[in-house]
Amino acid sequence: MLAQVGWTTEFPGSNSNVLVSDVSFSGSGVLVIAHTFSVNGPFDSELSAYRLDVDGSTSSQRLLWDSAYRVSGRYIHLDEVTGYAHILGEIQTSDGLMGFHHTTLDDALNSIDSVVYICPEQATLFMDNACVSSSGRMLILGYGRTDPPGAVNTFLITTNMDGDSLDAYQSSYGTFHVPRSGVFTSNDTALIAFRGAMPQLPFGTASYVRLDENLDYVDGFNDVPYDGSPGPLTLSNSVNDGQYMSILPNGNLLVSGRAGNLSDGYSTVLQVLTPQGEWVGSFAPERELGHVHPALYGGHVLTSENEILFVVTDNFFTGPPSLWEPTEPSKVTVYRLDTDLNVLCSAVVDGFVDNTYYFVTRVKESRTGEIVLTGTRKDLSNGSSSFEGWVQQIARNDCGVTVDERLGANQVHAYPNPGLDAFTVQVNGAIDPRAIMRLFTSDGRMVQELVVLNGSANIDASHWGSGLYHFRITDRTGRPIASGHWVRE
Repeated sequence: MLAQVGWTTEFPGSNSNVLVSDVSFSGSGVLVIAHTFSVNGPFDSELSAYRLDVDGSTSSQRLLWDSAYRVSGRYIHLDEVTGYAHILGEIQTSDGLMGFHHTTLDDALNSIDSVVYICPEQATLFMDNACVSSSGRMLILGYGRTDPPGAVNTFLITTNMDGDSLDAYQSSYGTFHVPRSGVFTSNDTALIAFRGAMPQLPFGTASYVRLDENLDYVDGFNDVPYDGSPGPLTLSNSVNDGQYMSILPNGNLLVSGRAGNLSDGYSTVLQVLTPQGEWVGSFAPERELGHVHPALYGGHVLTSENEILFVVTDNFFTGPPSLWEPTEPSKVTVYRLDTDLNVLCSAVVDGFVDNTYYFVTRVKESRTGEIVLTGTRKDLSNGSSSFEGWVQQIARNDCGVTVDERLGANQVHAYPNPGLDAFTVQVNGAIDPRAIMRLFTSDGRMVQELVVLNGSANIDASHWGSGLYHFRITDRTGRPIASGHWVRE
């Protein structure tokens, strides 16, 4: 058995930003798809594939689509029978037509086939995900807008592994409905999660729709309050965007996504629903720093041991001026849970340590059980730096006891909070008797490092300026124990 190891691989662009959208795993290593993007532009540019060895080093690379086209890669499906990788994403052709591409690669990253499905009259076109049935039917989940902008157009396209288009569905309604993810509940029936309501359903913040093999409507249901309350559905109590779905072993639906709104703050929720949409349970980490956001395309994964990896980003930047111009670091937390949503452990990638903003697209499990995160990151210490593509593998053993106060494990308290000249940090539970605490300003500058003796530390803050401060406590090997924040008045 391979040793459990952690590693980080970056994909810097040449004067451009790079986003890693997905990875897949085979016996020959890790397949990564990454595309360049513009902070202010509406579309993406070049698409490349990388093969990584098991230690994260790059063994090969291939440019799949160059700048003559504007192309993204959003989703990888690995065919376990042929070993071929099927890559799906958006494309704008050299004559300006918008559509989706289906690019097939062999294990050596050689192009086997590429097919483009044109969506007429679209000025913008996007997709987050696709899903694949047991018989190999692929369902592309897309949406676009005409120019001038009108209602959202939904595009659902089924293909086979050869790229042959089997059926297509297009709608244009006044309601705002965007397909975020889908699962095949049988070989012929797909369940799709939409942001917004479908026209067949009463108005709601999110909806779940079953379609048959011809993409005809079968039935569906709207979201329910994620806290199980009978009260009215609102943006604050519903998983209203970014939904990513899996099917649990007992047939229930596992859904991660975003709740809340921009003015009141975003939260990230993991919830379980019955196949008919009835609430079973949920887990919602507290907001610690700012907006808490799910991974852009895949906020959780069901592991080979039927455990759940669930990722959230705290201090997620929403602008202004844009989503891609952050001014503060972010903190990424991965929770490992059982299927009853009990937290087993957590792991942290803390941008406040290295003054880095992390943007997560997916969480995956490697073939040896490690946690894998994909996305992009920006070094905030260098004001002119671009976003670089980012893949990080976290060793399974580095998932330590969780520290979220709502989880009842190692609770951390800072008091008085807010305070003025001094405060105390107390960590309850069994921890390293000489743990290390580092304190940072809101822009990531470390102001103090000290030893936490037997779970307690007194901090003199009389010389600090007013504002928000973050602290992180680790054991002597660097493993995270607890984190939190304190406000100086």
